[in-house]
Amino acid sequence: DLKKGTICYIADFTFKNIRPRKNVVDNILSYHKCKIEGRAKINNGRVVCAEKLQMSGTNIDFEMISKFYAWDGEPTIKNYNIYLCGYLPKSLLVGVIELFKKKNLLKGVKGEEENYKLNKENLNANYGAMVEDIVKCMYEFDNISGDLMIQDKQIDKQLNKYNLSNKRFNFYLWGVFITSYARRDIFYVFDDMKKHGISDCYLLTDTDSIKCKNNPIMFEIIKKHNQRKIDLLNTMIDTMHLEEYREILLTYKIGQFEIDDCYLCFKEFGAKRYIGITDKFELHCTVAGLPKKATEKMISKYGKYKTFEMIKKDVIFKPEMSCKLTHFYIDTKTSEIINGEEMTEHSGIVLKDTTFKMSYSNEYEQFIDLYK
Repeated sequence: DLKKGTICYIADFTFKNIRPRKNVVDNILSYHKCKIEGRAKINNGRVVCAEKLQMSGTNIDFEMISKFYAWDGEPTIKNYNIYLCGYLPKSLLVGVIELFKKKNLLKGVKGEEENYKLNKENLNANYGAMVEDIVKCMYEFDNISGDLMIQDKQIDKQLNKYNLSNKRFNFYLWGVFITSYARRDIFYVFDDMKKHGISDCYLLTDTDSIKCKNNPIMFEIIKKHNQRKIDLLNTMIDTMHLEEYREILLTYKIGQFEIDDCYLCFKEFGAKRYIGITDKFELHCTVAGLPKKATEKMISKYGKYKTFEMIKKDVIFKPEMSCKLTHFYIDTKTSEIINGEEMTEHSGIVLKDTTFKMSYSNEYEQFIDLYK
C-alpha cells in the first residue's frame, strides 16, 4: 500500500446526480462532511443520493466512492495537493507503539486502573493532536441586544498562526489519511460482502466494527482481511526496522478484526444506537448520549430481557433513571451562612437530573418511511 514513490493527494470533489451502485452494502458518504445542493436522500447520516454533492477528500476516499457510487459525467476535481507516500516518522511510530504496548499490558490488571487510563488517553491524544481544529469560529456577544454573532474567521491569519506555532508537532494530513485508511478497511469488507452476494447479511457499522447476520462466508472474508493487515504490518516492521515490536503488535492484533459476541436478539435505532442480548445472555447497549450507568440501573430494576424490550423508539428515560444532568443558570443574588461566614454569589449554575428520549433523526425517519 505504501510503496516508495507512490503518490497520494487531497482535493475538492464535485459530483452531479450521485447515486448508489447496485447491491452496495451501505451508503458511505457522511452527510455532515458534504455540501449538498438540490434534492437528496439521507440514510442515518449517510448520503444515499444527491443532485449535486461537494466534498473534500483523499485519493483513498475517491477510490472507495468509485466502488459504492455512480454519477453523471466526470467529477470536477479542484485544489489538488499532491504528496509522496511514506510511513510516519520512526520516532512517532515508536512512541505510539510504546503507549499501545503499555495500554494492553495494563488492561484488566488490578491496581493499575489509573495507569491504564493515562496510557489510553495519551495514545488517543496522538491522533487528537494531529487533527485539532485549525480554523476556529470566533464569536462576539452583544451586551445590549443579547445577540451572539460569528466574526470573520480570518482563515489566512489563523492558518499562518497554526503553521508558525511552536506547539505544532504533528502534521494535519497525517490524521486525515489515517482515518481514510481506517474507513477503507471497513469498506473493503463491504465490497467483499457484495462480491460474495451476502449484502443482505449486513446490519450496521460503527467506527471500527461491523454488525452482521451469522454467515460462514463472512468468517472467510474477515480471515482474508486480517491476513492482509498482518502482511502490511510485517512489511512496515521490516521497512522501519522495528523488529523488537513485532511480537507485541501481532499478539494484540493491531488493526485486525476480532469476532465479537453472537447476539440472540438485536435492535438498532440509528448511528451509535443499538442494543442486543448475546448468546452468553449478557445485555450490550450502546446509545450515544445515554450513560452506561442508565442501562445498569434498568437491568438491576427490570432484568435484562425487560430492559431489552423497554429500550425502543420514543421511550423516555425519567430523570432518576437516565443518569444525565442538565444545567440551569441562576441570575439572582444569593447568600448563605457557611461556617459562620456569609457567602454571597451574584449568579451561578445548578446541575439537575434530566430526561433522555430515544428518537430517530427526522431524515432517518423519512428514509425508513420510504421502505414501509
